[in-house]
Amino acid sequence: RVAYDKLNVDDRSAVTNLSVLEQYEAEIDAMIKALRPAPIKVVTFKADDLQLETYDTTVTENGFTLVGTADKSMSRKKAVVTFTHGDDTYTTAYGLSVGGKASFGSNRYVSFQVEGHCTITIAVQSSSKTEARVLTMVDSSGATVGSFEAGTSVTLTSVDIAEAGTYSVGSAGSGMYI
Repeated sequence: RVAYDKLNVDDRSAVTNLSVLEQYEAEIDAMIKALRPAPIKVVTFKADDLQLETYDTTVTENGFTLVGTADKSMSRKKAVVTFTHGDDTYTTAYGLSVGGKASFGSNRYVSFQVEGHCTITIAVQSSSKTEARVLTMVDSSGATVGSFEAGTSVTLTSVDIAEAGTYSVGSAGSGMYI
């Protein structure tokens, strides 16, 4: 509250000059970022780090469980993309191609555990050059906790998770790269 008072935020509605309002908003955004606590733990899933080319059984790598079957497999495919998240720029050489619709509990999804309240950020891209697709995240009971559009170029989306548990992500319909 003290930081907001320093910017005289309560008087923003009285500002009639757009550039002054934009300056207030920029200062508030910078203040929020500066006051945000650093993450205690960051865990990253990168297809570049996957050991196998094809996932046609259940395999756990680096704390992530990739669930595929012989007829509903996933694969590591060349997918060079660059994107920015926060202040960091990432370049990947591969993406995990989910190959089609996920059947949670059965095939074509990635599962992971979280220890408590957290934010999960996912970089995803439709495998179609012309059609966006939908990525779904579910909890251990199968309840949807988020659905996100996977654009034809890499899309970043975040979801806040309130409690510890097992969560899974997969396509709601067609192919995409995670």
